[in-house]
Amino acid sequence: MKKIINLLLTLSFVFAICFVTAESSADLGRLLSYSSSTTSLIPIAYAGNDGYDDDNDDNDDSDDDDDNNHEDEEEDSEEHDDNYEDDDGHEHDNDDDDDEDSNDDDNDDEDDDNYPKPTVTLTADDQNISYGSSTIVRWSSNEAVFCNGFDGVNGWAGSRGLSGSFPTGNLTSDTTYSIICGSEPEDEGDTDHNDDDDDETVAHVTVEVGSLPSNIAPTANAGLDQIITLPTNSITLNGGGSTDSDGTITSYVWNFISGPSDVNPSDTVSTTASSLVAGTYVFSLTVTDDDGATGADSVSITVNPAVVSTPACSDDIDNNDSEDTLVDELDPGCHTDGNPSNTGSYNPNDNDETDVPACFNTGDDDNDGLVDALDPGCHSDGNAGNPNSYVPTDNNETNAVLTQCSDGIDNDNDGKIDFSSTNGDPNCDSLSDNDENDTNTNTGGGGGGSSRRQCADKKDNDRDGLTDKADPGCHSDGNANNASSYVSRDNSELNEGGEVLGAQTSCGIYVDKYLRKGYNNNVETVKKVQIFLNNYMNAGLVVDGIYGSKTEMAVKNFQLARKEKVLNPWGISAPTGIFYLTTQTEVNNIMCPDLNLAIPTYLINFTPNAIN
Repeated sequence: MKKIINLLLTLSFVFAICFVTAESSADLGRLLSYSSSTTSLIPIAYAGNDGYDDDNDDNDDSDDDDDNNHEDEEEDSEEHDDNYEDDDGHEHDNDDDDDEDSNDDDNDDEDDDNYPKPTVTLTADDQNISYGSSTIVRWSSNEAVFCNGFDGVNGWAGSRGLSGSFPTGNLTSDTTYSIICGSEPEDEGDTDHNDDDDDETVAHVTVEVGSLPSNIAPTANAGLDQIITLPTNSITLNGGGSTDSDGTITSYVWNFISGPSDVNPSDTVSTTASSLVAGTYVFSLTVTDDDGATGADSVSITVNPAVVSTPACSDDIDNNDSEDTLVDELDPGCHTDGNPSNTGSYNPNDNDETDVPACFNTGDDDNDGLVDALDPGCHSDGNAGNPNSYVPTDNNETNAVLTQCSDGIDNDNDGKIDFSSTNGDPNCDSLSDNDENDTNTNTGGGGGGSSRRQCADKKDNDRDGLTDKADPGCHSDGNANNASSYVSRDNSELNEGGEVLGAQTSCGIYVDKYLRKGYNNNVETVKKVQIFLNNYMNAGLVVDGIYGSKTEMAVKNFQLARKEKVLNPWGISAPTGIFYLTTQTEVNNIMCPDLNLAIPTYLINFTPNAIN
């Protein structure tokens, strides 16, 4: 019985040790197997009635045996810890270190399963390029947390984004670009650059470069496009920016490609294209290097039309005329009659706002202390107190007033007015006669008398420096040296072939041409009108055949003076300065009263743009 108890204690001790050290179910299995084998070796004996051996010596011996048996069992147990055989005779390795390594490997496998293998794409825009040229490398990845470039040139190697592009720079040989992308952050610093791991992927692309050419063609540069504005009509073409990287340029050839006119510049580095007109020109430049290779370029030249400035009287600007701060139609200088209240006289094409008649410019032009309407020189009758005789278009404040025989006034209260062949004042010898009270001088015992004539009044009536007999205009043949041709009764010193102003002699049409300022006028007709105006209006014009501003103003004064027959038929009150129809008729009737021409009836309403 005592042996059984000792056996049970021993088994309990062994089991306790095994359970503490066991790390797997396999250890427990081995432990159970070992237990069964050891128990079969323990003999069980019973002695005496109660099964115990009553011999103390025998018990002592038995205890010694049990101690020996127990030591043997412990040794066997130690051997079984490292290496033992099961019931079938198989050996088992019970090395705890090996089991720990196995567990670590199993954990590593489980960790790898947590990082996916990325997908990576690496391409080049052009995998075949010419020598010395470049391309763009592009890459993208999926499920990666880092990408590193390697191989390649010009700064490709190193950390890269998860996607992007990289300019290769100029390449002179075949070049491979590689990239590795991984999904496990701890691998980012790896330098093995292979994709054996399940969480890394490597991609490659090779750019093939052509061979070095034997000669590089030159690069032509025709210069920048140019823009000019007429009247500038020439430009310089300059090919000096052309280059040849492996030699020299030996020739420059310019060619006209297109344009509104044919232009052929010379074949030099820098040349001039001239006589250009409005439009766009295109020229080409071809350069040749010392190996015969060529390069070409073109240049565009735009020629704008000349800028036409807006006339001063329609540019919405007060053009700094010292007389006022008025603009365009509000400025008297932009009206043909100097009257800004007269919309019909506004001339938008007038390019001078200062062109204001002296009698309407608010200035004292003749330094007599009187201005415009207050100046007798601005009145047709010389009477500043007569508002009806004020002539604002008069451009000369010093003009002499009309003579009494041409002012339209009955100055001697005899019921007769001015010089005229019909119903005129008999005391007026001519239009230049300034005294309607003159009486004829009688000679020869009650015989008939004769009035004073220009060719016998000892005056220079036509302002040619000659008087009476010395004036060719007083000779029937125009020869002042022919005493027999002198006509003392000629009432005009004008050299018009004996034609006498207003005299009862044989005469005809004096003028029959249309005249106006700015028109292509007949020079000889203008001279005749200037002579008439000098005699009839004392206009003081230079007889030069030019229908300028002064001649126009004198015509306007004449039209105002004879407005009943010149302006009223048109239905207007302001003078036009245009020598036409009614003005012609009145001048012809004055020069040749016998004509007695009727006022034209085929008139149309006058407007500023009409030719009348």
